[in-house]
Amino acid sequence: MTANSYKQINSDDLRTVIATSMDGFLQVGMDGTIIEVNDSYCQLVGYSREQLLNMHLSSVDADGSNTDVAQRMEQTVQTGALRFETKHRHQNGTIIDIEASANYSSAHGGSVFFFVRAISFQKRNREIIEARLRLIEYSHKNSLCELLRETLDEAEKLTGSCIGFYHFMDANTQILTLQAWSTKTAAEFCKAEGAGSHYPVAQAGVWVDCIHERRPVIHNDYASLPHRKGLPEGHAAVVRELVVPIFRVGNIVAILGVGNKQTDYDRQDVEVITVLADLAWEVVERKKAEEELKKSEVILNSSQHLAKVGGWQWDIAHQSMIWTEETYRIHDVEPGSIILGSSKHIEQSLNCYDPEDRQTVMSAFQCCVEQGEEYDLELPFTTAAGRRLWIRTTAKPVWHEDRVVKVIGNIMDITERKQAEKKLLEQNVELERFNYSVSHDLKSPLITIQGFASRVNKHLERGDITQARENMTLIEGAASKMMTLLNDLLKLSSGGTVMNPPSEIDMNQLVKEVLALLAGPLGQNNIEVVVQTDLPSVKGDMLRVSQIVQNLVENAVKYMGDQTAPRIEVGTRQDGKENVFFVRDNGKGIEPRFHEHIFGLFTKLDDASEGTGIGLALVKRIIEVHGGRIWVESDGEGNGSRFCFTVGRRGD
Repeated sequence: MTANSYKQINSDDLRTVIATSMDGFLQVGMDGTIIEVNDSYCQLVGYSREQLLNMHLSSVDADGSNTDVAQRMEQTVQTGALRFETKHRHQNGTIIDIEASANYSSAHGGSVFFFVRAISFQKRNREIIEARLRLIEYSHKNSLCELLRETLDEAEKLTGSCIGFYHFMDANTQILTLQAWSTKTAAEFCKAEGAGSHYPVAQAGVWVDCIHERRPVIHNDYASLPHRKGLPEGHAAVVRELVVPIFRVGNIVAILGVGNKQTDYDRQDVEVITVLADLAWEVVERKKAEEELKKSEVILNSSQHLAKVGGWQWDIAHQSMIWTEETYRIHDVEPGSIILGSSKHIEQSLNCYDPEDRQTVMSAFQCCVEQGEEYDLELPFTTAAGRRLWIRTTAKPVWHEDRVVKVIGNIMDITERKQAEKKLLEQNVELERFNYSVSHDLKSPLITIQGFASRVNKHLERGDITQARENMTLIEGAASKMMTLLNDLLKLSSGGTVMNPPSEIDMNQLVKEVLALLAGPLGQNNIEVVVQTDLPSVKGDMLRVSQIVQNLVENAVKYMGDQTAPRIEVGTRQDGKENVFFVRDNGKGIEPRFHEHIFGLFTKLDDASEGTGIGLALVKRIIEVHGGRIWVESDGEGNGSRFCFTVGRRGD
């Protein structure tokens, strides 16, 4: 807002807006003295109006000196308006992250108007997400110990702590093993015995209260705790601490602790440390699986040379075969039940492989016998008992003078290794889904906020306070939705698909809220939206069902094409006992041959379109978790599409 725009607003109306604004307001003279404030700002910083009046702005601005404040004021005067982030200091000393909008007015000798709001919660969530992404990237290139240390460094940074530690716990023995200290703890504070130290829970001090109580524990006055047992020689002095347990299948598997924050630990610190601790354990499991796979490879190579695992030998001169006991077990065949080396045995052995792999195995064996070429194959395998395995089969020729006389080989059941690889792949897909959720689910609210923020400025310039308030309400609704999504994304990332307790959902209200959230992209594309009245209620997770509708409407917007009269319809129809909801558009349409394909992960029919091709796959996943199903109805190009879905099983 410019100086002139203030002149267009009735002074009484302006005072009313300022007094009732949820944002904090300050009027500051050109010398930096606070001239006026509203109640919202007083509540934000803990001072009374009388205390703030005639106080210099630098007294509450924790991000700059008198000179910095003066420079920012001068910049506002030159540009007319300025938006920036800074920090203000609460009366109790707490630092508050602030987003400020400054406007210059030349009236009465000149002053600067500031509207400010606290963004500590949003900033903390953003920092957690950024820390998670950094740790995920870090885990790909560094060892387990390095990853844990980096996790602790991030935990210290986000909470303002000075010490950090991570212990594994054996649920059977109740023994804790120190795995890592933070970089700062090891370098500056703690000289006690380090990584690998063992601590029986029963003998440990107050730092294991979180294990006894099975919840995060804060000690903000460590010295006053009557049950503390003291610290080992060389250990960092503890002023205050926060320790959280990590659970898997009901058991505590590890604990992460931080300490010596300058101010008391609080609920937000608990949330930060819980998220990071859980992420660390997720990656720990993956790293441990990777390390186990590497160890298995070393053992496998040794066993191949020593012929102790699934060994076999082919004597070329005598056309005879020898199997070890492990080879019989892998084939599910009793020793002595077949004549090794016979034509029938060779045929049976080849039949264990899939038809398309039999020639590969036979050719590799012949090349080894005739040309002395080693081979190493990993293939699916069906035993005599019908068990499906993955096996690794290797062979090495034995030479005598200038010819191959024998072939020695190994066969190993690598099914567990393949399953571990699959599990790692699934974990990586979950991480990709998290990244998608951050960018995809928050895009529409951001567009709405951006669009309506611009409108608010225009309405204020015209003096249209009523319309400005209505648009501010829409902005607040979108921001609230973003905050809810951020909170839920944190839960989703720490536990896979998190489902809130089911509740009765008014679909009429839900659709209305979703369309309000998407008002930006719908308005930009001039799309008419028609909603059927009296939509039936459903039972489920309200946030997840909202995501279904939001994704389907966004999908309709995205693929509307060049339609001159774009239209989206949201409604329902009865199919037996089922209520089938649908989102119908008159856009591009989908060829029948793609009707199943589009619900696949990362599937995009139009490579030029925005997005990653994961939206419909996520919608399908949410619906299936709710016991429902989703499908598309479309006659093809130019005929629009109708996406239909149910929530709950037939008859529910």
